[in-house]
Amino acid sequence: MSLSISFLDQITPENIRDYLVGAGWKPSRSNNDKDRTHIYNCPYKKYAQIEFPLDSTGQWYAQSIDQVVNHLAEIEKRGVEEVINDLHYPNSEIIRYRAISPETRLGTIPLGEAGDLVDAVIVMLQTSVCDVVAPRLKHQRIKRDETEALLKKAQFAQTEHGSYVVKVICPLDAIQSTKPLFDSIPIVRQTTMHLMKVAFDLVDAIDGKRTGKLIDKIKKGDSAQMVSIDTCNAISRTQLSENCTVDLATRWAPALQLPVKEHIPGNVEITPRHFSEIYEMCNALVPRQSEKYESQTEEFIAVVEGCVGDEFNDQGQREGQVVLKVFSQEGKSLKVKAHLTHDNYEIAHYNHGQNKGHFVKIVGSIMPKGRLDEMIVESIEPLKNNNH
Repeated sequence: MSLSISFLDQITPENIRDYLVGAGWKPSRSNNDKDRTHIYNCPYKKYAQIEFPLDSTGQWYAQSIDQVVNHLAEIEKRGVEEVINDLHYPNSEIIRYRAISPETRLGTIPLGEAGDLVDAVIVMLQTSVCDVVAPRLKHQRIKRDETEALLKKAQFAQTEHGSYVVKVICPLDAIQSTKPLFDSIPIVRQTTMHLMKVAFDLVDAIDGKRTGKLIDKIKKGDSAQMVSIDTCNAISRTQLSENCTVDLATRWAPALQLPVKEHIPGNVEITPRHFSEIYEMCNALVPRQSEKYESQTEEFIAVVEGCVGDEFNDQGQREGQVVLKVFSQEGKSLKVKAHLTHDNYEIAHYNHGQNKGHFVKIVGSIMPKGRLDEMIVESIEPLKNNNH
């Protein structure tokens, strides 16, 4: 057998039917509700058929599915594992984020970087959903009913060898549309299509030296689907290190064919050179104050993760950039950079030298700025009752 019986048992007759129908297979005229098996005819190979059992509790069900899998692999000239993945999730998109660098050759990454990548993947899905259901240049919030619905039903799949891979399984029915869509394309399919097109457009503009035109196009909303600053930023944050390449790919749900008239890339490779220019494009996309962009001033709790100030004021006092891990009210964390004047820099530098868990309270606002957002700090002070 190809795989263990318990694994093959998870492929249901409904999954097989949905996959075959989505791939254009036609049910045999002899099928009826009283049959123990159903037969489907191949749309492109004469006399080729697939017969599968309808009772998943039968004693020989797994053995029958093994035969179905191998027969499908032979007809479609594909690998057995690829066919099995499609039969397990025929109604789900699978988005694959593959991080490639010398550090990921063993299929591992530092735990902290894994958390950063997962956070970036989640935000990328959220912003892409927002682009589809509420298009605008800058989203005031990305937590919506639609994004929460997708996060509840989406799942992480296991990684692969030779690189570090995050795979996200997104069921097509995860988000219910609140209004009728003329093209009847599920929101999840629109989301994955949008994500792949944005990533492709960024890379294509960089390779073709057309970044200025793409920036203008995004700012004007001059496209069939508006692209937000948030989605561009989320894509930029999937890079784990400066020498990391990210291969972004989508396995489209087999049960739903892609629109014939549209070119939707299924794979986009984002190299370190691309990431460097994407960061610059993200910075260029941020509206200036004169463009009526207001970043809300809030109170944050943070940990100082790094002090790299290499500037001096007129009095010869050190100031400059720090890296902060900022915690939201929902308990999530975000790394940001901030340029601090001497007094604030001294407070940050002192707290950076303290034991783990030494927090600071910051009043300021966060601006999207590529790989690391930038915080405009109005004040910073040690948080009382720190745990040393």
